[in-house]
Amino acid sequence: MHKRLTLFILCTTFSLWSTGVDFSHADWFVSPLGRSNASGKEDDPIDLATALSTSGPVKPGELVQLKEGVYEGRFVSTVSGTADSPVIFWAKPGTRVTIDGKNGSGDQVLHIMGEWVQFWNLEITNTSQTRTDMVEGVRFDAPNSKLINSVIHNNLQGIGFWSPAINSELYGNIIFNNGAEGEARGHGHAIYTQNKTGTKQIINNIIFFGYGFGIHAYTESGDIQGFNFERNVWFRTGASVSGSSTVGQSDGLLIGGLQPVDRVVVKENYSWVPVPDARSVRFGWGSTVVNEFIEIRDNYFVGNAVTQGQWKNAEVEGNHFFGAEIGPEPTDFPNNSFSSQLPTGTKTVLYQNKYDPRRIDVIVYNWNNHDSVPVNFEAMIASGNDFTVHSVFDIWGEPVLEGKYQGGPLRLPMGVKPPPQPRGFPDAIVGDDIPGKSFEVFIVRSGEGPVSSVKNKLIVNRNDFAFTVKLVRNTTLKITNQQSLVTGNAELTIHAVSGRVAARHRIDNLPVTTSHEYQIPATIKSGMYICTLKAGNIVYSRLFVL
Repeated sequence: MHKRLTLFILCTTFSLWSTGVDFSHADWFVSPLGRSNASGKEDDPIDLATALSTSGPVKPGELVQLKEGVYEGRFVSTVSGTADSPVIFWAKPGTRVTIDGKNGSGDQVLHIMGEWVQFWNLEITNTSQTRTDMVEGVRFDAPNSKLINSVIHNNLQGIGFWSPAINSELYGNIIFNNGAEGEARGHGHAIYTQNKTGTKQIINNIIFFGYGFGIHAYTESGDIQGFNFERNVWFRTGASVSGSSTVGQSDGLLIGGLQPVDRVVVKENYSWVPVPDARSVRFGWGSTVVNEFIEIRDNYFVGNAVTQGQWKNAEVEGNHFFGAEIGPEPTDFPNNSFSSQLPTGTKTVLYQNKYDPRRIDVIVYNWNNHDSVPVNFEAMIASGNDFTVHSVFDIWGEPVLEGKYQGGPLRLPMGVKPPPQPRGFPDAIVGDDIPGKSFEVFIVRSGEGPVSSVKNKLIVNRNDFAFTVKLVRNTTLKITNQQSLVTGNAELTIHAVSGRVAARHRIDNLPVTTSHEYQIPATIKSGMYICTLKAGNIVYSRLFVL
């Protein structure tokens, strides 16, 4: 059975291996100096508030490109898309598009309310030097929506991901230094979330520092049901509170509250602490709550993994626990690795970003404190491609390594970037809260230009293309000749990104305004592919993930 396809725009050009996003096909352009009555073209952009409003001009299925710059104010997104035609607000990878909530009305920098909407590649922050004057970064109430590859930092709270956001997703975000210091403890979490209906996806996020917890799935009277926490990494959450704390101020992941936990998956997540008895993970809260079901699988947890409350059912397999206190008992869950000591040696983890295939997240454990650690990228970067490596501590600054990839391992320098301090407190993060050479997360980018999955599910059915290709029934490509006067045969080819031909299909005749459906062979395995239609002197290419 095929997985659902997500497809990526490529330039509609005469080159088979065209790799740049066709930015001329954004439906609307937005800039910090845009006007509400502008045309929305690149040289006459509209303002962000107008684009986000239901009374504005943006319609389902349209792409809104945010131009580089600082958007000052606090914004509410009420515009909605549909299941087949989401609205996408998108910034070109590598540009810095900042929404600064220092001034304005409302309690969030960005409040996402309308359904079937996606936000990509944004920086969401408050530039106030007084932390108690800040507001929450993102309040996410929209169902069936996504916040992708964004940077959320120095807000009163990072993201409030609440129950109305049914089946929504947080993916690839970098979240740090959110919250403020209270009289007794820090307040404000990286992600504070609750859920009842459907399943929230919290995947591939990088979470560090801040004043409260990392992921805080907690409630007193609401619900904690239906979550997928997958491939996230967190370290030293709570470290923005002034002064060093060896055991930590708060947990990187809490799943529990005064109501039962149910339908929760925790899979392939990673954590780091400097000592075995430091805080890291907590499953359950309180001693009397009877929780339903949780699956904990293939995680690499360094630090205490505490369990509380009662649990009716749990599947705990393939995990590595390194901590002074480990809640899951080895006798109850034997198919795991348990240690009361920190690991030794080095460990590297690489994840390719599913929405931005030229971004690779790299997690490096370096317990012996080597100056650099070799990491092999041969499976992800083609030889001869340019690359940059940034520490998550300095993602807009100078790379720690760059060049042209020649195959084999790259030696990533460890601990060369100082930690980003919380705004207004330049000396808050010190001592054991700084990983130094022992641990780091890097963002690697490859290729000459960004390729991003800008419009999902082949939503480029525009009249100014000679051809359109749409996904129907999840496993079928529907090819329509909009206006090409080609004669003779057309050929559809599916290539792996390595260049290997996975499938080839000939279309005998495709007159103007007619369509042809092609069933994707079940023999094609999951992965990234390029669909190319050749008709006469026209080549139409699209990148997709199966």
